[in-house]
Amino acid sequence: GCPSVGEDAARWRGTCTGHLDVNTAASEDLLQIPGIGPVLAQRIIDRRPFNTADALIDVAGIGPKRYEQIRPHFR
Repeated sequence: GCPSVGEDAARWRGTCTGHLDVNTAASEDLLQIPGIGPVLAQRIIDRRPFNTADALIDVAGIGPKRYEQIRPHFR
């Protein structure tokens, strides 16, 4: 579950509601998403800008299964 109040809620808001912007999310925000570790977060940042979050599938290390897992976290 996602926290609903307090500092944790503010930090988690993007990842819990699927509203992270793939082009502006900070590394620490990306790391909150299950399936994204430090290396993948950096690859996402290095690959910017994306036309849409659907382009995440083009990032090295993101295959169809991981894409399905992480795509709902981005608007």
